[in-house]
Amino acid sequence: SPPAPPVLSAQMSNSSPCLTEFAHLPSCPEKYFVDSRRVCRPCPKHCASCSFKGTCDVCETGYKMWNKLCHEKCPLNTVDIYGICTLCSSKCLTCQYTSSFCTACKNDKFSYEEECRDECIEGTGPVGAAKLKYCLPCGEGCGECAHTEGQPQSIVCTKCSSAYSSADTTPPLTCLSLSLIHIC
Repeated sequence: SPPAPPVLSAQMSNSSPCLTEFAHLPSCPEKYFVDSRRVCRPCPKHCASCSFKGTCDVCETGYKMWNKLCHEKCPLNTVDIYGICTLCSSKCLTCQYTSSFCTACKNDKFSYEEECRDECIEGTGPVGAAKLKYCLPCGEGCGECAHTEGQPQSIVCTKCSSAYSSADTTPPLTCLSLSLIHIC
């Protein structure tokens, strides 16, 4: 049981009707705080320290701070940055390392090199469906491609990059550098 709070006292100055000196607030044990009635109350679960009812200042080792409470892990759409759960960027469904390093995107966007894009850039092709869409490299010389589902995934080149050409007329294309093609 927490210790009983000491009674606060004030000393009055003979020359002033104002309070000039207060005794200290009660000293509460670890994981307790002083409420408005000067009573020691317990901190929320997994708090190492707290100042007010229902909020943590510091979490116990191994717990993460989210909305002023301590949790075993950060919730979806947040990332653990030094023990504090931080919201992912508004474009990210999930993120890693920083709030803007997207691992999955919102709103049918494609994830590529930690960014969310409306479509895959040249030299990459779309993979996945629904909210787990991302872009993978097509391979050297290929400007647009399709990735087949299943294991292992294979890449089908559908258009060569500008400095490449193919003798094939329908996919899959084999793209060769124009500098390697000899015209007879």
